[in-house]
Amino acid sequence: MELDRAHSIKQTAEDTLFSIILTSIAGIFINIGLGLMTIFSNNTNNFLGGVLFILCAVLGFIILPQTIVNHIYPSTISFPKISWLRFLFLYLLIFPFLIYLGGLEKTLFFLLIAICEEYLFRHIILKVLSKKNSIFISAIIGSLIFSIILHSNYSIIDNLLVRMPFSLIFYYASIKYKLQDAIMLHWLYNIIANII
Repeated sequence: MELDRAHSIKQTAEDTLFSIILTSIAGIFINIGLGLMTIFSNNTNNFLGGVLFILCAVLGFIILPQTIVNHIYPSTISFPKISWLRFLFLYLLIFPFLIYLGGLEKTLFFLLIAICEEYLFRHIILKVLSKKNSIFISAIIGSLIFSIILHSNYSIIDNLLVRMPFSLIFYYASIKYKLQDAIMLHWLYNIIANII
């Protein structure tokens, strides 16, 4: 009994460390993307910088983590179940409001961020952490990694008081309604937080 508990704690620690590594990879790629966007964008043409940012974000948050996890834990992570009709409905409902609040460029930028972060945290990391833990514990660990590690450029107080609770809400939305709802909530949150 004691040996099983020790093994469970060890597995949780390993999965948490693995999730932190995946988050660090995503953080490195998003910063490379932001740097390339800054270098290759100018006042008249932001297209090349935008494309490079998108490639880095998708590579760092979706493609590389998915590939690494599938290599280490074969057949653990598949493409998430998404209700495309619900996604389209939510998108059409929220998109005009967000364009009004933030403009087209910010709205699309924050949509990409929401898709990438939600895919990594509410899909890949949730699957990794919930292999040996309850969904509840996995959501708490994932939210701590999301708020403290991914957003380490903000103060720890802000992260624990703002990003941690919102991360838990995004986990709840993803678990209860599927990934598209978490993406939409995250997208809405990012636009409103950017305006305030």
